[in-house]
Amino acid sequence: RRYVRSALVQSDNISELIADVRELSRLRAKGAETSLERVDIVAVMKEAKEDIFSNVVYEDIETKFSSDVEEAPTMADAFLKDLFYNLLSNACKYGRGAPVEIEISEHHQDGQRWWKVRIIDEGKGIPDERKSGLFKRYDNLDTVHGSDGHGLGLSVVGALVERYNGKVWAEDRVPGDPSKGAVFVVLLPQASRGPEG
Repeated sequence: RRYVRSALVQSDNISELIADVRELSRLRAKGAETSLERVDIVAVMKEAKEDIFSNVVYEDIETKFSSDVEEAPTMADAFLKDLFYNLLSNACKYGRGAPVEIEISEHHQDGQRWWKVRIIDEGKGIPDERKSGLFKRYDNLDTVHGSDGHGLGLSVVGALVERYNGKVWAEDRVPGDPSKGAVFVVLLPQASRGPEG
């Protein structure tokens, strides 16, 4: 059973790599063409969560989902689901089978209103020296850690967050101790309250 699961994980990793390469190509080709519209982060996150945990490789991983709000509208597009899927996939892959937590809340910073999404895992964490370059395109492919993950998928995340005028970074789950797991934080601007609601 262990060998079958290992084969499934490897197959899944290859599939994700191919999907990520396609995603980056699509973003480059169509990024300028597609316009942003109001999208609900809570609904999209629930869809991404359902997709990732219906995968036989991750079905045994417990998830905890909490949101301070019922809806979190931002200006995005259909790629938003891929952003969250990539982060959840990362948390599952490197989380040592421990529960993955997802939190959505309001956040105010520098006079701007954001939605804050936190994806928390209890994996091996990310060393401080790697945190700043995690989301830069292709950077991780040139490092010894490239095969260890945090590669193209996070490049897709970085490109999408930039497209949505947001911010993304990684923190330690236990401040000051990277070995206790990681927290991926995404800030996306709240959509202005217009006539649509």
